[in-house]
Amino acid sequence: MGKHLELKAADGHTLAAYLAEPAGKPRGAVIVIQEIFGVNSHIRAVADGYAADGYLAIAPALFDRAQRGVEYGYTPEDIQKGFALKNASGIDNALKDVAAALEDLGARGRCERLAGDGQPFARMQWRFLGAFLRRRERGQQSEEKNERGATESLGCGMHHCDI
Repeated sequence: MGKHLELKAADGHTLAAYLAEPAGKPRGAVIVIQEIFGVNSHIRAVADGYAADGYLAIAPALFDRAQRGVEYGYTPEDIQKGFALKNASGIDNALKDVAAALEDLGARGRCERLAGDGQPFARMQWRFLGAFLRRRERGQQSEEKNERGATESLGCGMHHCDI
């Protein structure tokens, strides 16, 4: 079971996040990107699942800039509200908030490969996440090639860093 915490983006915006920690030393860290339903029970369960598998997992609340505390279900009305918040929040703000989650992981000493410059794996993952979010913004298929050339489908989008 994880915990709720607050993150601060570089532009001063404060957002909520859900953090799930493994029982022992983390094998790595994962940022779980919410769907249009917010950081709801499904997203928290995904983060908890990664923690159960030995990963530190954080899920930033990417809609907090437009509306705090979003936890929608899967009704047609919730889908409409979720798309409206996605459009109101914007990709640039989402990337700022994901960067705040990366900073939090780095401050915990859990994501050293993302904290330093000159890490090609980290830069590739960051570009992959940005490309994924841009494709989702344009309504394109959410599949990309990862740094090893394998196709990854990211239904609820994940950013992974090895420690």
